[in-house]
Amino acid sequence: MPPAPTTDHPLRGILLILAAMALFNLADGLSKYLAGAYQPIQVVWGRYLFHAVFLAPFVLRRGMAATLASARPRVQWARALVLISSSLVFMFALAHLGLAEAITVGFVSPLFITALSVPLLGEKVGVRRWLAVLIGFLGIVVIVRPGTAAFDPWALLPLLSSALWALGVIGTRVSGQIDSPLTTVSYNTLVGLVVTSALTPFVWSMPGAEDWLVFAIGGGGNVLGQYLMVRAFAVAPASMLAPFSYSQLLWSTLIGWLLFQAVPDVTTYFGAAIIIASGIYVWHRERAAAMRATDRRG
Repeated sequence: MPPAPTTDHPLRGILLILAAMALFNLADGLSKYLAGAYQPIQVVWGRYLFHAVFLAPFVLRRGMAATLASARPRVQWARALVLISSSLVFMFALAHLGLAEAITVGFVSPLFITALSVPLLGEKVGVRRWLAVLIGFLGIVVIVRPGTAAFDPWALLPLLSSALWALGVIGTRVSGQIDSPLTTVSYNTLVGLVVTSALTPFVWSMPGAEDWLVFAIGGGGNVLGQYLMVRAFAVAPASMLAPFSYSQLLWSTLIGWLLFQAVPDVTTYFGAAIIIASGIYVWHRERAAAMRATDRRG
């Protein structure tokens, strides 16, 4: 696979991120199913195991040394550690929350991305976009409902996972412009497999044949989603792609209903609407700023 291009192609990036979100939600739904019988650490281990299985032919074709040859290996290692931490935290949340609820709280991740793109990527975010980010965080308050009888402390875990995920996405934006997608995904898989393999023996339970198949499908969907995400952030700005992560609401609701016969309550949808509206506004302002910059250069 050739190095990712640095030229921005917004439409291509949007389509790639939409496909990646659909695959991530499928993998999360299958992981929640597995979390009913296995410890979250083992579920994450299974995901990374099959990451490695599906990636192996591509890595062997290119060569391990060539695949792991990175222009900035420290960025790759840091990104991988942050993403494995996000996965572990989120899996613990999935074991105690509904799929759509956990993912909806995670909608704050694009807002984190927009905020972090300023100090870490040097992207410019105006006052109105900052205001939209703050309104989006109010949507999280509506969903989590702190101080009420409906408050579930486990709902704070997707919030932490989202912050870690945002850092990982920032790393993806950087690594995607200096290394090939195969290199970036391989670092994430290698680090994830090593870390979870060290922890899984303490919680091990032998899966049956059907569960191994579920592990395989979830791992394959997740690794393909990661590849598409890497490609998306290599061809379009992080703050532009961030709002399209909200397509997860549709997929998580559908998968949650099909697998668990669970549908979020009205308050959750209301909070999600606030977050989505703020995200769309952030995207709109980013697009307008990009067009003005293009006009000035022209």
